[in-house]
Amino acid sequence: ELYLILLSDAPFYILDEPFSLIDPVNIEAVKGLIRERSQDHGIIVTDHDFDSISSVSDNLFVISEGCTSPVRSREDLIRHGYLKA
Repeated sequence: ELYLILLSDAPFYILDEPFSLIDPVNIEAVKGLIRERSQDHGIIVTDHDFDSISSVSDNLFVISEGCTSPVRSREDLIRHGYLKA
């Protein structure tokens, strides 16, 4: 499903948890495809896998207590209660 979406001609893609339940070898393939398609398409991704998503993102945000805040490091996620210290 993920490949079908990313290979479509839509101008924007919204991906919810694209790295969930995917083995590490395929995660690298998905990240490569996201990088490739992001050159000509807008992509919005929601995911809990900080390492995977941060390696393919231009901007990261966390939504917490009704506010949207930029994320630049793991410490930002800890500060917003997303990760434990």
